[in-house]
Amino acid sequence: VATTEELANAPPLLPDAPASPSAPTADVPLTQADASSAPAAAVTPELDAQLGGLLERVLSSHPQVESARYTARAAGYDLKTARWQRFPSISVEALEALQQRNVGTLNRLYPTLNVEQPIWTGGRLSGIMKQARYARSSAVAFYEGTVLQVALDVVDAYYATLRSTRRLALFETSRDRHQAMVVTIERRVNAMVSPAADLELARTRLAQINQQVDLAKAQRDVALDRLRELLDDPEFTLVDERPKHATWPSFDGDSVLEEAKAYSPRLRQLRGEADVASADIQIARSAMMPQISGQYLYSDFQGARAGVVVRLQTGAGLSRFTAIDSARERKKSSDLRIAAEERSLRNQIFAQHAEFTSSLVRLPSSLDAAASAERVRQSYLRQFISGRRSWLDVMNSFQETTSADISVVDTETTALSAMDRLLLLTGRWRLEIKDPSQ
Repeated sequence: VATTEELANAPPLLPDAPASPSAPTADVPLTQADASSAPAAAVTPELDAQLGGLLERVLSSHPQVESARYTARAAGYDLKTARWQRFPSISVEALEALQQRNVGTLNRLYPTLNVEQPIWTGGRLSGIMKQARYARSSAVAFYEGTVLQVALDVVDAYYATLRSTRRLALFETSRDRHQAMVVTIERRVNAMVSPAADLELARTRLAQINQQVDLAKAQRDVALDRLRELLDDPEFTLVDERPKHATWPSFDGDSVLEEAKAYSPRLRQLRGEADVASADIQIARSAMMPQISGQYLYSDFQGARAGVVVRLQTGAGLSRFTAIDSARERKKSSDLRIAAEERSLRNQIFAQHAEFTSSLVRLPSSLDAAASAERVRQSYLRQFISGRRSWLDVMNSFQETTSADISVVDTETTALSAMDRLLLLTGRWRLEIKDPSQ
């Protein structure tokens, strides 16, 4: 009778598995071929509202993001400073001299005014403005890349917390069931219906489950602390709500890489740095050329003068030539960094794409396996009462049910995490960020 009551009152491990929003439907691609058959533009996934809210909170106040934004703002002012180099420069000097007068020695100030307007600089001014413009583009890309990296960190922390929270709930449910089975088998042992070894087995399995609960709690706490640190909110608690996705997006292996390369802020930053290196070469070459300026000079000694000044200044030894060589080497280094980043991005995209597609393929079979394991568990309990199954079979069915449910959680959260990472890396998930110029 106790076992029958336990069957009737025990909560199902996956009560919503048949109607799970993440379970495959007619609109959900189940194989990699199906996942890549629909055009990407035709699929608009319903993003997790809770995750979107967390991203908005983090990106609006994270110090790393704010630091990158101020760096971009500073680069904007550097560009304005470079543009002012085309305007005339004014200098004023004053010479204090002693004069002999009838009344004695007097001090007198002799002012000198110098106005100089660049006419031809051999490419120095245009190089300076190019350098500042490319540096600002690189700084803005660095800001966007910082936003993207922080967003990816939030996604990782969010799904690690979600996965560990769901695993903990499953282990706690399994612990409750094992505790009920210990009570049941104790009654049978006291009634001399079952051997004492069955009670020892139940207690051993309960102890194992308690260890898994403790481990799951520790993993949940670590993941939650990481998420709280990103949010700067020590009281934050994650609400375990299944993300609602009517459809899964399509990610074709080749096109998704091209999307990521076209969007990548890191690649845009490195290309901007390569352009800055090219401008450095132009500036270094201009130092070899004479500078021509218009000049107006006024002083009490010489009066007013206006004319054209040609100025050629050499450096120490052959330093001007070595400066050009140095700029060229930095340009080569920047080009190689772009190639290295493209390789790194390619590996990252392929890994996330493989993780997403394989998880999507495994998800239906994982759900079926979990549902089958639950049916087997309940069947073995009934058969144990009638004497057709051993107590070891019953305990193993409990263990297999928990393992199958854990597999569903891992597969589902892995697919969701990989999906959101791909959406961010390809720019399909556009983040709301502050204007770096403000």
